[in-house]
Amino acid sequence: NYQMESIDYFLGKVGSNLSNVKNELDKLMMYRLEDKKILNKDIDKITIHSMEEEIFALTDAIILKNTSRALSLLEEFLNKSYDEMQIIMLLAGQFRFLFQVKRLLNKNKSEADIAKILGVNPYRVKFTVKKLYSYSEKMLTDYIQDIAKMDHDIKLGLMDKKLALELFILTNE
Repeated sequence: NYQMESIDYFLGKVGSNLSNVKNELDKLMMYRLEDKKILNKDIDKITIHSMEEEIFALTDAIILKNTSRALSLLEEFLNKSYDEMQIIMLLAGQFRFLFQVKRLLNKNKSEADIAKILGVNPYRVKFTVKKLYSYSEKMLTDYIQDIAKMDHDIKLGLMDKKLALELFILTNE
């Protein structure tokens, strides 16, 4: 039997894709074969963090007005050769997901019902709900509209992709 310092921490790092969870858990178990105790620092050292979870960190930094963290994460993504349009689409998807969960919570749906309605892993909903209490539907729709405008301006050639992302982060502080 293995012990893990925090299952929430592990799932927060590797995402909710069951295949990925299994692969990363197998790696951790091999790494800690002797003492069978998996620490958060082992998770940081051994696992591959999912892009979805990294985008969640960027979304959090933007919402929490942590501009320096958001810009740092953006730079990390670009250094990993993530395409700016890919980042924009993932941000849009994340903000849309936050809005959908918030709207369903406001309609008194349970976490299990929300997961079923949205067709996602219940853990993803549970993890999201923890963060949603301080977010309003209006705030989330404002972000979604800002992202749509950014996407539109880029596609019309009115704005450079990287500059648009940086301005999105800076103007939402």
